[in-house]
Amino acid sequence: MPLPWLTKGTCREGWRRYTCGVFRQMELAMASERSVTVLDPSGHVFQEDVGLARRLDDLMGQKVGLLDDGLAFSDAFLERIGELLEERAGVGTVIARQKPNLSAPAPKAMIEELVNEVDFAVVGVGG
Repeated sequence: MPLPWLTKGTCREGWRRYTCGVFRQMELAMASERSVTVLDPSGHVFQEDVGLARRLDDLMGQKVGLLDDGLAFSDAFLERIGELLEERAGVGTVIARQKPNLSAPAPKAMIEELVNEVDFAVVGVGG
C-alpha cells in the first residue's frame, strides 16, 4: 500500500533522503502484514444480586475477622480497628489475615475460613 504523499521524485532530493527511507520501510512493513487483529477492550460484567448480611445485635464476645487487602498502611489501620473493637465494643476474638496478592481477590480458602470462623469481618483498604 503506497503512501499517498510520497511521490517517486521525493527520494532523490537531498534533504529528504532519510525521510524517504523511513517511509519506504513503513510501506514494506505495511505491505508484509496480511491481517490485522482488533481487540475489543469492553468487558462483560456478571453481577449477582445478594442481600445484606444480617446486622448483629451486639458485638460483645463476637469474633471479628480483619482482612488486609495489602495496600500501604492497611495493616496498621486494621490493627487499630481491632484494638478499638476489643476496647470499646467488647469483641472477644480478632482473627487477622492478609491477602497474598494485592491485585487479585482473596483466595477462596481464606474467605471460607473467615466465613466459618468469624461472626463479622472488616476489609481494610489502605493507600
